[in-house]
Amino acid sequence: MQTLVHEMVHVWQHLFGNAGSGRYHNREFAAKMKEVGLYPSSTGEPGGKETGAHMLDYITPGGAFQVAYQSLQQAGWRLRWQSGSDLLNKTGGGRCGE
Repeated sequence: MQTLVHEMVHVWQHLFGNAGSGRYHNREFAAKMKEVGLYPSSTGEPGGKETGAHMLDYITPGGAFQVAYQSLQQAGWRLRWQSGSDLLNKTGGGRCGE
């Protein structure tokens, strides 16, 4: 879930913010991550750089992400992973041109 939310922040920034160029995680990205309860860090631990090309993050104790995740977990919710190729096989879809 943590990775999914990280990627959702990229989508938010692409649609509503200024993503900048390439793979760089800028201050705007860092601010939104903090807002949703994930702290950007170049090391994945407290004390790492908050911006850069290769970023990890960690859960902010008591932050929005942790609170929401704990609520989902207590309700018994689970994320069901499914491969895209499995979906195509079940729905009759295929590669472009097939």
